[in-house]
Amino acid sequence: DNHFRIKSLLYNGTKMNFRTSLPIDSMDYESQIINFVNDLKDSFEVYYNSNKPFRHIVLYSGNQHIDTVINLNKRPTKSDSLLFVNIDISNDNANKYGNPVIFSFNQPITTLNSKWFDLYEDSIKVNSKLRFTDDSRMRIALDYAFKEDRKYAIFAPAKCFRSMYGYENEIKKGVLNIPQQSKYGKLTVNLIGKEAAVFDILNEKNESVYNRYVSGNETLIVPMLQPGQYRMRICKDTNHNGRWDTGNYLTNSPPEEVIFYKGVITIKPDWEIEGITFSY
Repeated sequence: DNHFRIKSLLYNGTKMNFRTSLPIDSMDYESQIINFVNDLKDSFEVYYNSNKPFRHIVLYSGNQHIDTVINLNKRPTKSDSLLFVNIDISNDNANKYGNPVIFSFNQPITTLNSKWFDLYEDSIKVNSKLRFTDDSRMRIALDYAFKEDRKYAIFAPAKCFRSMYGYENEIKKGVLNIPQQSKYGKLTVNLIGKEAAVFDILNEKNESVYNRYVSGNETLIVPMLQPGQYRMRICKDTNHNGRWDTGNYLTNSPPEEVIFYKGVITIKPDWEIEGITFSY
C-alpha cells in the first residue's frame, strides 16, 4: 500500500501519537513540540498546550500529503499530566567521569530555574551548568568536571522545572559516587576515517558502555572502563542525522554500514592501553 494515510491516532489530553503508512519527509504545524519515536519516521508524538480546541497539521511523504485538523476537546488534568523526573545515576557511575549526568522528563520543559539547583562535592556546594541536550526539551544535561573518589549530592527543589503544560516537579534528590580510577582501566583509541560515525565500546554482554559521535580522524581517551573484555565498533552516519539507521524497506534504503575492530580489548585494573588504531 503506497497510499499515504494516518494508520492510527492516540490522544490522551496532553499528547497525540501518530502512525502513518509511509515515512514522513516534512510537516507544517502550529507552535508545538514534535518528536519522532522511531528511525523509520512513520511514528511521531505531538506535545501541545491545549488552550486551543483545534490543531492544524500537514504531513508530506514524497509527492503525497495529508492536510488535517485535529479537534482537541479534552484539557489535561493533574492526574494524567504529573511531571516526572529521572536521573541516570546507578551503583556504578564510572562512566560519569568526564561525562554529564542526564535528567529525563515525561513532558517538554519550558522553564528551567537553574539558580535553584544545587550540586555538592563532598558536602561543599560547587558551581555546575544545566543545559538542554536537544530540541525536544525532554532531556537536560548536568555539566560538571566530576572527580574520582568523590561523593556528589544532587538536589533539585520543587518548581525547579516547569513543563509546557504548567506542571512543576516535586523535590528530586540523587547521590553520585565516582569510584577510584585505580580500580578501572584506561583506553586510548586513534580513529582514522573520512566521514561522520557513531563509535561504541561493547562489553561481554554486547552492551554499549561508551558511545561517542565522531567526525573523522579523532583520538578518544576513555578514562574509566571496568576490568573485562571489550569490542569496538563504528556505525557510519551516511545521512548525518547523529545516529545509526537500520534501513527502510519501503524506501529501499539499506542499513548504514557497521564496522567492528578486529580483535578484543582486555582491560585490567590500574592499567592503560595506548596505541590502538581503528580505521574505518
